[in-house]
Amino acid sequence: MRRSGTGVVCQSRGSRVQHESTSQGERGEECVVALWHGYVTGQFLAFRGGAAEPFLSSRTFRTWRPPWQRRVVLEELPAAAAAFQELAVELFAYGFRTADGSDAFDGCVFVRAQPETVTLRGVRPASIAEPFLLRALDQVAGESGATAAEVGRALYGDDAPSVQQLPQRIGSRLRRLQLQGKVDRRETNGVNRWFPAASGKKDRVTAH
Repeated sequence: MRRSGTGVVCQSRGSRVQHESTSQGERGEECVVALWHGYVTGQFLAFRGGAAEPFLSSRTFRTWRPPWQRRVVLEELPAAAAAFQELAVELFAYGFRTADGSDAFDGCVFVRAQPETVTLRGVRPASIAEPFLLRALDQVAGESGATAAEVGRALYGDDAPSVQQLPQRIGSRLRRLQLQGKVDRRETNGVNRWFPAASGKKDRVTAH
């Protein structure tokens, strides 16, 4: 998987990348790392769930070499290896692991097991600990965000219908978190959709 504005001066091949692997049977959500390169520099972009826009990006690194120098395998570029490993560490923090057989940098597949539903039988929405609420939002938001009702279902599972005014009560909690800058809200067709708050440089892709 490669996005380019010019011919790349390095190739990509499998290498002994340091990673934690996940077998095919454990696959859930996928994230693919693609190489973007311009005339002089390159950058790794991480695309989650087939999205058109990356949600993480590496630092940029130099790929251009004079024409009289030999072509270099991407994985042999120290700056590229360092950028890839830093991006991998960020993906590990999100719960992703490299899939078996994904050794090359460009096109490397990371996977995250589908999370089990955390049910909170008997717990009032106002008493849900903030980390549980934020984790539930992160699990269901995706690229289009999640409604308060969807977050409620992620928290309560099959017990959600038995909780009175659950969407309104979860929505109230999310609005308070929005005031604290911990979640974002966007209105789509009159419906509030919630997103994990942008995390600075992790959500920015360097422009070239």
